[in-house]
Amino acid sequence: MQFEQDRGMSAATLYTRLVSLYAFIRFLADEGMMSRELLKRKIHIKQPIKLPKSIESDDEDRILAQIDKVRDKAMILLLLRTGMRIGELLKTKMQDISLEGQLIRIYESEKTGTGRVVFFSNDAAEALYQWLMKRDYWKKHFFHGPRDKAISYEPDRAILKNMWTKQDIQEGVTFVRLELYNRDLPCGAKAIQKRLKDPYCVNPLQSLRTINRILSRCGLTHKKKGFYE
Repeated sequence: MQFEQDRGMSAATLYTRLVSLYAFIRFLADEGMMSRELLKRKIHIKQPIKLPKSIESDDEDRILAQIDKVRDKAMILLLLRTGMRIGELLKTKMQDISLEGQLIRIYESEKTGTGRVVFFSNDAAEALYQWLMKRDYWKKHFFHGPRDKAISYEPDRAILKNMWTKQDIQEGVTFVRLELYNRDLPCGAKAIQKRLKDPYCVNPLQSLRTINRILSRCGLTHKKKGFYE
């Protein structure tokens, strides 16, 4: 193992080879050709956690340029800058936000059930201030609907749906393919279509045939079923 690591072999490749080696040893042990003592204390390879890549600044500018409403721009910027989930953002109330400290208090996370504090940048603070000047000041939810209630999830998804043009969809297919590839996930047409639907909310959702045609045009096809080397 040390020899292979010194040669520059990645932890993922080393882990795969080690799994294959143990499978072969298990086969030999089942055939009575080797002792099972080698399987009692296995060597474990700790693989680094792969973090998702952030959106490119050019793509971010192109998305923000298509947003006309003050409220929608503030919501998108907060999602980009803080990493908040949509449900957490929609439940945010006036007392949870500090423009001076540029932070939002989340008292109960939707995923973990624990609280946390997230901070936002100057451009998000400016967008929030503009929305603050237009919103109904007596309503408790910061992003409120017509009544004193939080916006539901579907209208919030519609904000994203209206952003996709034909050119954006083609670029989105190639972006999602690379995203899945970089995360060592299946990146065939079905996996890309599922990813485009959720969380990217592409509308209209492209067919598998169209996605394959885009991949072929961009030279991103592979004979294996959705996996790339």
